[in-house]
Amino acid sequence: MIEVEENNGINYLIFQNRISVLNENNLNDYILKDDIIDTTGVSFDSIKDVEIVNNDFYISTTDYKLFYVKGNRSYYQVIGNGDVGKKALINKENILYVFGEDTITYIDVENKNFPGNYQRFENGNIDYIINSENIYGIQRTLRGFELWRGNLTNF
Repeated sequence: MIEVEENNGINYLIFQNRISVLNENNLNDYILKDDIIDTTGVSFDSIKDVEIVNNDFYISTTDYKLFYVKGNRSYYQVIGNGDVGKKALINKENILYVFGEDTITYIDVENKNFPGNYQRFENGNIDYIINSENIYGIQRTLRGFELWRGNLTNF
């Protein structure tokens, strides 16, 4: 298991090949890797991260792909195919930030718009956090780890 995502009181368990829902004492498959591949026609290695926004699923993969799955599973779409980061997905006010090791891009979830704007960082990063209007990144340097801060409003 990679992580647990909670949405509207429902717990989703994220695995490398599926997203399952935990109901009382039962674990039921909800979105399967094979269903994504069969519906979109695009294969991928494994699920890396999931962000649930407005009950819809945004799924990044270990081979730099990004999929959208409508919450009721009636619609599947490829958003990125080898051209998006795989490090993290973070939602802030209906903007879904897609992080790579040294890149960031975003999707305007409310307007269903992926403008394709990318920002590249000087160094690779281990993890990211968004707090208020700031973005924080953790990177490995020769001296150990370094925390840096950037401003989202300039993106």
